[in-house]
Amino acid sequence: MFALNIYRNDVIIASPEIDEQTTYISEWMGADKVQATFVLDAPIYLNVGDYVLYNNKKYKLTGAVSGVEIDEKTYRYTPVFYGEVYDMYRPIIKHLRRTKFSYTGTPLALLGLVVDNLNERQIGWSIGDVELIDEPQTFNFDQQSCRVALSEIAEKFELEWYVDNKKIYMKKSLGTLLPVTLKYGRGKGLVQASRQSVEQDWATIWYGYGGNKNLPENYRDGLDRLTFDPGYIERNVNLYGDQEGSVTFEDVYPKRTGVISAVDGLNKVYDIDIDFEIKPISDSSAKIVFLTGDLGGEEFVITGWDNNDKSIRFGLNEDKDSGYVVPNESRYAAVGDKYVLVGIIMPQQYVIDAEEEVKRRTAEHAEKNSHPRVSFPLDIDEKFVREMGLIGQFKAGNSVHVVSESLGVNEFIRLQSISFPLVNPAKLTGVVSDSLLSTYSTQERIAKEVRRNKKITSDAQASALFARKTADEIANAAIMYQFLRTYNGDQAVLSGAFVAGNPQDGEVAGINGAGSEPTEVIFWGGSTYANRAIAPYRVQRNGKAYMTDAEIQNGCKVGSFTINGGYLTTSDYSGSGTSGVLISDQGLASRNAGASWIPASTGIGIWGSFFGAVTEEGTTDPSFNVSYSPIWASLVGVEFNKLNSQMLRNTAFCRGVYGSFVTSVKNVGADFWALRWSASSEGDEQMTYDDRLLIVQQFKSGVILPDTPDWGMYVKIKNARGVDITIKGAGTNTIIDLENNVVASFALQAGKTVELVFYPESSAKRWLII
Repeated sequence: MFALNIYRNDVIIASPEIDEQTTYISEWMGADKVQATFVLDAPIYLNVGDYVLYNNKKYKLTGAVSGVEIDEKTYRYTPVFYGEVYDMYRPIIKHLRRTKFSYTGTPLALLGLVVDNLNERQIGWSIGDVELIDEPQTFNFDQQSCRVALSEIAEKFELEWYVDNKKIYMKKSLGTLLPVTLKYGRGKGLVQASRQSVEQDWATIWYGYGGNKNLPENYRDGLDRLTFDPGYIERNVNLYGDQEGSVTFEDVYPKRTGVISAVDGLNKVYDIDIDFEIKPISDSSAKIVFLTGDLGGEEFVITGWDNNDKSIRFGLNEDKDSGYVVPNESRYAAVGDKYVLVGIIMPQQYVIDAEEEVKRRTAEHAEKNSHPRVSFPLDIDEKFVREMGLIGQFKAGNSVHVVSESLGVNEFIRLQSISFPLVNPAKLTGVVSDSLLSTYSTQERIAKEVRRNKKITSDAQASALFARKTADEIANAAIMYQFLRTYNGDQAVLSGAFVAGNPQDGEVAGINGAGSEPTEVIFWGGSTYANRAIAPYRVQRNGKAYMTDAEIQNGCKVGSFTINGGYLTTSDYSGSGTSGVLISDQGLASRNAGASWIPASTGIGIWGSFFGAVTEEGTTDPSFNVSYSPIWASLVGVEFNKLNSQMLRNTAFCRGVYGSFVTSVKNVGADFWALRWSASSEGDEQMTYDDRLLIVQQFKSGVILPDTPDWGMYVKIKNARGVDITIKGAGTNTIIDLENNVVASFALQAGKTVELVFYPESSAKRWLII
C-alpha cells in the first residue's frame, strides 16, 4: 500500500492509502498539480494551505475540499493539491501602489516587477535565466494577478517560461530534447497513439501589417497600417491550397528609439543624436513616449521643440481621479532614459526599415503557422519506461522523437502535458503537439477576452444604458396607451401579442407571437406580459407546458398511462392479460416484471414471482402462468401455500450470486452475505451490527463481537493473519465455546474460521460457537 502524507504546519495530519486514481498532472506553462482520490473510515477536515510533498516540492490546497459520505464508515475525498506556480495567482501586480498602470520595460525589468510583488507577502521568489532583449514593450495592467502578468509578458515578447523552486525562467525556447524514440509496437514505447486537430489559426497566405503610427500622408493610397510589397507571404500553398490569414504587429511602425543626452527642468530634454527634424502630422499630434526610467510607460504631448539644439518640451499628465501629476520632483526624466516619438512624419528610410521588419516577422509567423496543427495523445508502454530507465525523464516542455507511419509523423515533438499515478510513475500518458499552446490557461484566456471587451465598450456603456431606459419608458408608455385605447370590456390588442386583462388588474393572460427561441412562452395566464416566463400557467413554443394546481379528469392520457376511475393503467393492461401496469390507492400490479400484486396496506406480498437481473431467457411455468428467469442478485418470495413440488423444481433454474430464495417458513437454495476486511492498523477490530463475515488482516490482534446484536444474529470471522488472534465479547456479553464452557474470550488460530450465533437468556447474553 502507498500512503499519501498530508501536512499542516509541517505536521502530518493524515496518511490515506492511495491507488492509481491519485495522479500527478503537468502541462507546459500551465497546470502543475496532484489530483488525489482516497477513502477513509472517518471524516477528515482539510483546510486551505494543507499540503503534500512530491519531488521535494509542496503542493497545496487552494480551496475547499468536497467529500462524499458513502455510509457511516466510508468517506470519499477528491482534493487537488496545486504547485508553487499557483501561489502567483494570489498577489496582484502593482507599481507605485497602483493596480491599474502602464509599465514599459524589457523582460528582465518586467520580471523584476513581478518578483518584487511576489515577495511583498511571500518569500524566496527570484529571477532565473532570462532572454536578453533590449527593445522594451509597454504593458497596461489592470488588477491582474502576477501569474496572469507572467503570461502576458511571455506572450508579448514571444518567450517561454517555467518556474522551479520559486525561480522564474523566461527564454526564447526552453525544455530539452530527450534521446528517446517512441514507436507503436511491443517494446517500442507506444501502447496507443492517435492524431487530433488543434484549434489554432493557420494559413498558407499570410497578409502582414504593422502599426498605424508615424505613417506618411496618403501612405500607400490611404492604407491606414504599415505593410510591405506585395503585402503577403506564401507557404505550403502547393500542399494545402489557398488559405488566407492576416497578422498585425502593432509595435512595428516607423520610429527611432532615442536616448536622453541632457535634461533642463522637469519638462525639457535633449537628444543630440536625433538625425531629423520633428514634423507633427497634425496639431497636438506629436508625443514623446518614455520607454525606461521613472517616466517609463508615460506618454506626453510635445509642446515645443528646437531642431537646432535638439531639445524637446512636453506637458504634464494628471490623473483625473487622484490629481497626481507627472513629471514631478520624485518622478522625472533623466540622462540615459530611452524614448520614442509618435504622431510625427518620419523620414522615408525609417518607413522602409519598418516595412522590412513587418515583412520579416510575417515570414517568421508564416513558417510556424502554415499547416494544420495537430496533437498526439500518447499511451506510453510502462515496461519500456522501466527498462529504459526513463522514470522521471518525461516532463512537460521536453521534446521526444515520435515515429508513426499510420499517423504520418517522424520528428521531435514537444510534450505539452504529462500525467501518471503517484504509485506508478512509469504508467505515463501524455500529449505531444507541434503547436506551442498559448501561455494562458482557459480561465485566463476567458478573463482576458472579458477585460478586452469591457475596455472596448466602457466608453459607450453610460449612453447605451440611458438610451435603453429611455426606450423602455417609451415602449411601456406606448403599451399602456394602446391598452387603454383598444380596451373593449374584456381584451386589448398589442403589436406582436394579444394581451387579456382589465383596467383594475392590468394584464392577466395572453397569446404571444413574438420571439423565436424554443423556450419562448406563447400562451400564459396569471401574470403580465413581462412576467410570462414565470406565469403559473404557460406553454412554450417547444410544447412544454407548466401548470399550478392542475386537475386532470378521467379519460386523460399521461404518456402511455390512462386515468380511469381512480386507476392509472398502461394501454396493454387488462383484467385477464399477462402484461401491463396498474397503479391505484390499493397497490401496484406489474405483470411485465413478473409481480402479480404489491398491496398498499400489508407491505409487500409476492407470489409465483422471480425478481432479479435476467441472465438468460426464461420459460413459462404452466402451474403459475407467470414468467421466471435465472437471477444474479435478488430476494425471491413465495407464499407457503403455493410452495409445491413444481415451484421447488423451478428453483433448480435459480442461480443466486447475491440474494436469497425464501418462503414464510424456510429458506430454499443459496444464501449470500456481504463480507468486510478489517482495517490494517494495530489493535482490536470492532464488529458492527451490519457485519456478517469479517476477514482479519495485517496488524490486528483481536476482534470484539458486536455490542448490540439481535436474537439469532449470525457472524463469521476468518483469521487471515499468520498468528493467533483473540475473539472477545463486547461489554458483559460472554461466549460459550465448543466444550460448553462460558468464557470472556478465546483464541482463533491462524488461518482458521469461526461461526457464532447470538442467544440472549434471561440472565445472560451469550454468543454460541457453532
